[in-house]
Amino acid sequence: MARTLVEMSEQHHVHQHHQHEHHAMFDTPEAATRLEMEGEVLADFVKEAVEATITHAEQFDLAVERILDLGSGPGVGSCAWAVAIPASTVTAVDGSLAMLDRVTARAASLGVGSRVVTRQHDLATGLEALGRHDVAFSSMALHHVGDETAALVAIRKVLDANGLLVILERAAPEKVRFAGESLGSDELWNRVNAAWSAWLQDMRASLPGAEESADYCSMLASAGFEVLEDRTLSIMLPAPLTPAGRRFARARMGLAATGLTGYLDESTLAEVTDLLADLDGPGSHRWDTAEVEATQRLLIGRAG
Repeated sequence: MARTLVEMSEQHHVHQHHQHEHHAMFDTPEAATRLEMEGEVLADFVKEAVEATITHAEQFDLAVERILDLGSGPGVGSCAWAVAIPASTVTAVDGSLAMLDRVTARAASLGVGSRVVTRQHDLATGLEALGRHDVAFSSMALHHVGDETAALVAIRKVLDANGLLVILERAAPEKVRFAGESLGSDELWNRVNAAWSAWLQDMRASLPGAEESADYCSMLASAGFEVLEDRTLSIMLPAPLTPAGRRFARARMGLAATGLTGYLDESTLAEVTDLLADLDGPGSHRWDTAEVEATQRLLIGRAG
């Protein structure tokens, strides 16, 4: 049955609201601070991606001099590439000026400011304006583009022959566990993760030009890439967590408590909220038993 103009208008306003919320979520100094902290805690993911890329580049006799970090956020990845490959220049690309300001500050503090440049640019359109590159890197950014396949095709066009596309994406959301306790168990996180999946589906549906995505390997192949690597990386932050690890765990749990209203049932939401209140309560030592498991998917494609 055809939708009425009123229904179409209402859906358009809902999508516009989602898009505004989505943009606002990332374009603040507070968001840059949070993402920089998360990036530092999970820095081993980028480290593994860089090491694997260097190995593949040597295999294909590719000199890695021009690196494009698409959806750079606060630049933890951009700077890691610049530090690991001293002959390279890294272009950090993000739609948020708050994020790019943090990239510049971080690069300067790490002594690579002269080799990390920033460009404010939308990942979904006009990538050819960024010039040609040897490596394109995208960490947890592609799922924020409405048409991921079209984005991969566009990225292929800015890579030289044998150029490498390196992707880190969602494998599963992080889990926070507490030794010997049922609270914070896998069962709770399975419910939270199911809610995040539903949230992600709605978020993606609200993006401009939204298209349903296939598996990354299929999309890479259709965009003209040979898939060289596809594996799941895992990081375990053991108890007792470092201060940064604890901030990370608390931020992820807090995000679930505040960001999944309407996606979590009331009892699960209350469980997460009560858990946080207990953990942060005076005299509580339960954080001392907390550990975090994080996983991401690494894919590397070669431009034919």
